[in-house]
Amino acid sequence: MKDYTLPVLMKELWINGLMNPEYEQIDGCFYSLGEGHCALGVAMVECLGIDEDMLEGCLTTSDIVEKNKVPINDLMLPWKYNSHNSPKCREDEESGNGLHELEDVVVHMNDESRMSFKEIAVWIDANVEGV
Repeated sequence: MKDYTLPVLMKELWINGLMNPEYEQIDGCFYSLGEGHCALGVAMVECLGIDEDMLEGCLTTSDIVEKNKVPINDLMLPWKYNSHNSPKCREDEESGNGLHELEDVVVHMNDESRMSFKEIAVWIDANVEGV
């Protein structure tokens, strides 16, 4: 069994989005107009259909909720609930936001390790089971 699980369609859409050369890679926020998306921003657009305007300048899912006045459940962030078939959230010491393990790993790969979208897509394919 792989370390993480996501719905099959979400995994496929996310990998395809990351491999799409139309997405420019940035770090630090989900989306920045004229600059690009982070790996999680690609997932939010491709898999969840979240409008880029909702993501503009947001660093966390809490920012999206606050900026857009939309309940977190309405965002339907499936990676928050699918690792090892349980929530497995932890509290982020710096921000106080609950981050899910998979989200945290992808943020680290994108923002700190500076892995390319292609490298992140390959990692997702190898380490995330579609269910």
